[in-house]
Amino acid sequence: RVTTDAAAAMIGAYGSRLCMLEGFVGHAEQCNIRVRRYGHRNVPYGAAAE
Repeated sequence: RVTTDAAAAMIGAYGSRLCMLEGFVGHAEQCNIRVRRYGHRNVPYGAAAE
């Protein structure tokens, strides 16, 4: 259960990087949306969050 915006952004960043390693770019982009929304960071489209 994710209870804070910071936790949601952290999970999104982990998921983004993992999905890019596995080649799931669409799933990574969904994680990037979480990072953009809750982490207020600009992640380029189709790139892994850092």
